[in-house]
Amino acid sequence: MLELKQRCKDDFLQLNLGDTLNLLTEEETDGYFAGYTENYLRVYVKADKVKSGEFVKVKIIGALYDGALGEII
Repeated sequence: MLELKQRCKDDFLQLNLGDTLNLLTEEETDGYFAGYTENYLRVYVKADKVKSGEFVKVKIIGALYDGALGEII
């Protein structure tokens, strides 16, 4: 079951790669702000570019930790 869960997460990330989504930043972790997009994808962006509680547009560029790495556009 754990393997299936990870495969589903990876597939969902691949479907969103290159997409531009709205992100609500929530918490800082290791120099990144983490939050969720409108389709519940967990995304990390560099903390020096945002504050907690902000809505930002991000382009999904890869995987990071338990979610995706986003680039603010």
